[in-house]
Amino acid sequence: MRNRSRSASHSDGGFSLVELLIVVVLTGILMPVIVAVFTTIVRNSPSVETRADDSRTTRGLSTWLPQDVLSTPPIPAPTPPATPPTPPTPGYNLDTGRGSDCAGTAGTTNIVHMVWQENVGINPATLITYVANYRYITNGTTLQIKRYTCSGSGSAPFANTTVYNVTTRIKDTSSALATAFPAAPNPLQFIDVKVQTISGVEVLIRASSRNPAKNLP
Repeated sequence: MRNRSRSASHSDGGFSLVELLIVVVLTGILMPVIVAVFTTIVRNSPSVETRADDSRTTRGLSTWLPQDVLSTPPIPAPTPPATPPTPPTPGYNLDTGRGSDCAGTAGTTNIVHMVWQENVGINPATLITYVANYRYITNGTTLQIKRYTCSGSGSAPFANTTVYNVTTRIKDTSSALATAFPAAPNPLQFIDVKVQTISGVEVLIRASSRNPAKNLP
């Protein structure tokens, strides 16, 4: 019994001086490599503040665009003549020069213009036209996208315009034009809108259409 106790206490005696020196030498060799890798990762990774700004940039666009595309019939709508005012045709329009059917709309560059109709009341012939128009708005050196919505019956423009800021500052207009897939006149499957944030990150928002009819019941 006494020999066993001595063997156990000897085996639990800890590191020898040679083992400790080996650990110290290996740590000294590996530490510069670890520091260099960590420094490279930190330099190439965007800051938490930058990632938060990028997330806030497109929060409104990713919230509203899918709902509007979902409501819009998957057919291209022609650009109406400037005069006289005519009832908007249900469908989507990607013409950058298209005007808005909502009164008081700012901006001259259309990104995507969507129109749908809903039956209101007991009479199925009573239709209300709904408009959702996404446009570039420039305020000095600040560029952003705003969503203009309105509704009414008869001819446009409709006066009850509501404005939503769907992005904060974005980099330029070249990366945020909408693209329809497949191209018109084929039935729309989805619309892509690419936005480049101030930090240079490109964000893709994809919205699918699931409304095959002209009117929503």
